[in-house]
Amino acid sequence: MARVARMLQGAAFLSLVGMAAPGTADDGPAGTLTQGQVIRLPSRGRVPIRRVGEFRLQGRWHGQDRHDLTGDPAKVGPNGVQDIHLEVGGLPPDHEVVRGRVNPYGDGEWQVNGVKNQFAAVLVRRPGSTTADLYVEPYRVETGRVFDVRLEFDDGSIGIVPIKGGKANPNLHMPDAALIARWVGQEKVDHAGPGPAVGPDGLQDARINLSRLDKKDKVRTAVIEGPAGVRWAFGSNPEGYHNAEFVADAKNPGEASLFFQPDRDLSGHKLEVTVTYEGGKGDTAALTAGKTDPKLAMPKGSLPRLGVLSLQSSWLGQDGSAELGPGDVHVTVTGVPATRAIAAAVLSDGVRGTWVFRATDRVALDIEPDSWPLGLKRSASRTALDLFFPPSRDESKSTMTLRLVFQDGEMAVGRFSGGPSDPLLRGPRPEATEAVARPGDDLGALAARAGTVRLGAGVYSLSQPLILPRPVTLVGEPGTVLQFTQAASEPPWTAAIKLHAGATTLRGFAVRFAGRVRWKTDVNWGPAVIGTTDSADHMPDLAKAALVFENLDLQGPPSSKASGWEEAVKLMRLKDATCGRVTGCTLHGGVIEAFEGPWTIENNTYTGTPPGTFAPAVFTIHDPHDVVARNNVVRVAEPGGKTWRFLAFTNHGYADRVEKNTIAGVGPRDDDTIPSMNAPEIILTESYRLCFEGRPSAVSPDGRLVRIPRLPGEATPRAGEVVSVLSGGGAGQYRRIAQRIEPTAYLLEEPLPRGADVLSISPGFVGEVFDGNTIDARGGTAAAGFVLAGNHFGTRVSNNRVTGAGEAFRIEAAQTESPNIWGWSHVPYLGGRFDGNTIEDSEKGALFAVQRNVYTKSTRGRVYMTIALRGNTIRWSEAFLLRRESGKAKGPLAGFVVGVAPVLDPGELLFETVDDHLDAPARAPRGTAIVVNGGQVNGRPYLKTSFSLPPPPPTASTTGMGGGRETAPRR
Repeated sequence: MARVARMLQGAAFLSLVGMAAPGTADDGPAGTLTQGQVIRLPSRGRVPIRRVGEFRLQGRWHGQDRHDLTGDPAKVGPNGVQDIHLEVGGLPPDHEVVRGRVNPYGDGEWQVNGVKNQFAAVLVRRPGSTTADLYVEPYRVETGRVFDVRLEFDDGSIGIVPIKGGKANPNLHMPDAALIARWVGQEKVDHAGPGPAVGPDGLQDARINLSRLDKKDKVRTAVIEGPAGVRWAFGSNPEGYHNAEFVADAKNPGEASLFFQPDRDLSGHKLEVTVTYEGGKGDTAALTAGKTDPKLAMPKGSLPRLGVLSLQSSWLGQDGSAELGPGDVHVTVTGVPATRAIAAAVLSDGVRGTWVFRATDRVALDIEPDSWPLGLKRSASRTALDLFFPPSRDESKSTMTLRLVFQDGEMAVGRFSGGPSDPLLRGPRPEATEAVARPGDDLGALAARAGTVRLGAGVYSLSQPLILPRPVTLVGEPGTVLQFTQAASEPPWTAAIKLHAGATTLRGFAVRFAGRVRWKTDVNWGPAVIGTTDSADHMPDLAKAALVFENLDLQGPPSSKASGWEEAVKLMRLKDATCGRVTGCTLHGGVIEAFEGPWTIENNTYTGTPPGTFAPAVFTIHDPHDVVARNNVVRVAEPGGKTWRFLAFTNHGYADRVEKNTIAGVGPRDDDTIPSMNAPEIILTESYRLCFEGRPSAVSPDGRLVRIPRLPGEATPRAGEVVSVLSGGGAGQYRRIAQRIEPTAYLLEEPLPRGADVLSISPGFVGEVFDGNTIDARGGTAAAGFVLAGNHFGTRVSNNRVTGAGEAFRIEAAQTESPNIWGWSHVPYLGGRFDGNTIEDSEKGALFAVQRNVYTKSTRGRVYMTIALRGNTIRWSEAFLLRRESGKAKGPLAGFVVGVAPVLDPGELLFETVDDHLDAPARAPRGTAIVVNGGQVNGRPYLKTSFSLPPPPPTASTTGMGGGRETAPRR
């Protein structure tokens, strides 16, 4: 026993335990196992080991012999993979096994009658039999290690036997569960092309049908091995094989197709398909290929026929026409064919606005989501049109595109210059009537009948939410406070102040709470101190323009919990509010969440959240455009809660400006007591969706009209989204969509460059500016000052200063979250500028990368990022370097990091640096100011190298502006 104990102590036990239950399996020629029974097998060299109590156990390895009784940890039962079969003999016939354990040498464990929801060993024994069979699920390739079996009986005695193992494969399926691969061949489908990059190439793919896939586990990779070692791979593909695409059959679980571009005639060649699942299992199937033609083209794509309109326009602006509603823009255009009847018209600004006119509902027309109505009147001469539309932004710098659809189905397109327009003039205006309120008055009643309510100084005690059902202006004198108290009998609130209409202004008063508030948390977008119409109101959520919040002093209520953390109630929830201003306010509480634009967020002071609460951000704006966030100050007061971010933009944006904000005390801190919520970014943009990547099926001779062969997901491109040139002529350039003609055909603002080859189409942030912001993130080594994750096009990051932070800037062409698998490709970051920024005492400096990890698909031959740096300064102080030397900092020190390894093609990232400098004491490590994992730096490709930066010239400013010299490569 001492020897056995030492042997067991020498094994490392992995806690993979489970409940055992009898099962059934096919035992081949030796017989059939049924529930609670065992059929004796022919004796083949049983190994006696040791007497424990008064019986001797013998063990035998059968290996994988087509039994499947166990597998998944959640339940005991078959999973299609052949179990390892162990036989134990010499059992006492008058005693039952009550529990057991199987431990292979080194690691691993299965238990009989063990703990639920862990891996089980299934013991099958006929009553009174001296022999039992044990079945365990293989979790690794076995080559012959010893398996120790320990059984405990109902009288307390224990039997132990080591069994010499043999070969086993965790991916060996049962014969009726093994993967089947069937050759289909070429059939006018194009999902993949040559090389590891994704998307169609204009040639017909070959298709392999897969069946008997695991219905409970998701396929992570699939590799086709062909003749002469050629391979095609679906998944991350770090080896850089040719791309393959896996398409699951939505109607038939367990079936799918693999598409790949053949490189030769594969007729008669043997192919092998290997599939691996996210759970780690896999399977292999062989097949014989049929005839293929590697040059077999897809049917040629056609383009919509568009005539040309020579339009002249007169921008009459918001002249009070109100054809569709208040604030309409009125434009007169001439140059319309007089003899052709107009069935429909589409107007777009190439940014976000699309307006549609249809003569009748029967007109067939592709209409973009969230389109606005277009008013159209024809002049008496019939050669001129009066157009009326509600503006979504100031169109002074826009070029408008007008498409006319005639009664015979033909179309013609013309363009004209935009003009000034103010979306804040949309919607009804407050009435001219005024009322004066004093503390104790019914503010809701006054707001329901007067256009302006002037609040006299004092405290207004409110026991119910203040509902504002129509446009109104509430103006407070200095010292005006709205104080809310929620009675115990009150139902939970969705907002303390509820706005049901646009053109509402709140100005010059404070909002306070006398105690805790119970909020209705299941309302769409959450409860808020000030909120617009929500899902609990049971009324239409109409668009609300021109909401104005000026000189308010907002303070959220205290935490509703006695201990622990909870999210602070939002200060503002502005769903369906399309534009407005938040200016001059003092803010203490949760996030202000807004949508679309234009919004002006200016001269506000934010002081944090109440103790025990956290805010995900100070401001979050979804789908922003024309947003100005300027001169805001964040100074988190103590004691207080936690604020993670200053600003987050999501999905896509246009012409937004984030300028001259001063931010301190937000983001992760080294001394945090709150659990991390994975929000290191202080200023964040997120846009990870891709609509298409690959070769177009057709491009017009003038390069203005593009058709793609298909849409790989549900997202359909729309006006204002971006066509990026990833390879060929003009690689790294981009164009905006002026108007969507059909779901897969688009008119561009400017022609594609000659020779453009592979394109991607995506939403994104176009023309964004981040200028003159100051972020103090000292004491936050997990913080990231700016994270600008593609899609980004023409974004300018200039004159910002970030002090501290583990990473001052992270600028990246991020992995895609759609279509297809996560990390299928990258969203581009093109035309970026990074000028005059100062990065001070940051561990990792600034990262510029085509982002990747183990789940990201490899690529080659495409440009996903172009960025030019000029006049930036990396600054490392003496105190910062001394702190690192004392061992308090971890990891290598870097100023600029270019690329994330592994990189197959450094040409995917075009990085330029001119007049950038390192301002650091002599003790600073040399050669680490620019670390290149992979990228093209100043026109030359590099992998795994580093460069130094020169010190600032004596005459340079603190931003390091110099005289136009390249600063890398310099080793």
